[in-house]
Amino acid sequence: MFDFYFILFLNFFLQILIIILAFFQLILSCFFKFSKMLFLPPEVQLDIFKFLSYEELCSIEQTNLYFRDFINNFDGELARQKLPFRISFPIIDQVKDTRKLIKAEAENIDFPLNERFEEKLKNELENPIPLYSMNQDLENNIFTCLSKEKSKIIDLEYSHILQLPTIITNKNQMKIVYYYLNKLFNCSFECGRFPNFIFNPKLIQLLFGNSRQIYINDCTILILDYNIENRLQFISNHLASANLKIYFWQNKDIMGKYINMLVKILASGGDKFKEVDMSFHTHSKSLDIVTSITMLYDQIIEYIATSSDCSKMVPNIIITYINSTSHKLNINKRAEKVEIKQLYGLKCTKYQIVNIYNPKVRFEFCHKKVCLSFIHIDKIKE
Repeated sequence: MFDFYFILFLNFFLQILIIILAFFQLILSCFFKFSKMLFLPPEVQLDIFKFLSYEELCSIEQTNLYFRDFINNFDGELARQKLPFRISFPIIDQVKDTRKLIKAEAENIDFPLNERFEEKLKNELENPIPLYSMNQDLENNIFTCLSKEKSKIIDLEYSHILQLPTIITNKNQMKIVYYYLNKLFNCSFECGRFPNFIFNPKLIQLLFGNSRQIYINDCTILILDYNIENRLQFISNHLASANLKIYFWQNKDIMGKYINMLVKILASGGDKFKEVDMSFHTHSKSLDIVTSITMLYDQIIEYIATSSDCSKMVPNIIITYINSTSHKLNINKRAEKVEIKQLYGLKCTKYQIVNIYNPKVRFEFCHKKVCLSFIHIDKIKE
């Protein structure tokens, strides 16, 4: 009987030993595999790491202190952790289930601030800094909410709720915000809905410079008259999204001032946005938004036709608007291969705009009008 239990124990011990040896073999193989990289220039190391997934980077971090520090130093340029969450910034009166609330505390954050950053904070904190873009609701309880649900209504039952300082007034609050923003920037999210708030672009600039971006696969942003410049700055400098939907609600005739800014986003955003869908609306009966649409439309055509380099142009652009007037967009004089069709009572106009420096660069324009007017602008693959 004793021999039976002894053999059973010995067999169990050997299995555990085999698992431990296999684990160390894996660690050593990873170490020796990447140890040769230590002799490569840092820029070459960075290029190699850019090809690795987030999980592979995490494995390498555990094998070598040098690589851990190197990856942390360039985390903004490397693969991000993909999270199946929707990110949003709701106003919540009270969080009933405190288990879902992450209340950030400075004492739980252990990282030093260098002297240069300390001095910068000292100068900037003379005036309170808002975490979110300026809005009349900044005194309310604004939370960063990560939800597994994609529905328009946020169900807190399926959410993780992060409470950060809405107004930053001291160094500890700045450390909290820096720590958690850095974490969020190192992730990519399934979708994001921002009808009311976004992170303050000036704060991101202060903490990280213009290099940090939040990655959201499917993102929707509402832009109003009073926050148009602020939100366009956020989109231009701190957002990357496969599918970006922008709702413009105008009551004042100010869009013309920001057409150049919007065209710049479209002209240089091809690396960040696969599709940008812009929808223009107004509550004002006296405001003709078609004037702004015409300006945007003409400048996009001019850029595609005359730019010496269209390689960074967003490849798919959609413009939607209500045309309550008889005004219509004319076919541009540069248009080629013009087709006008009538399908099921729907008039569809198609044509191509060709770049004068590189005839292989072509974009197809398609105009449709039902209750709404649609303009589709798609890059034609060579």
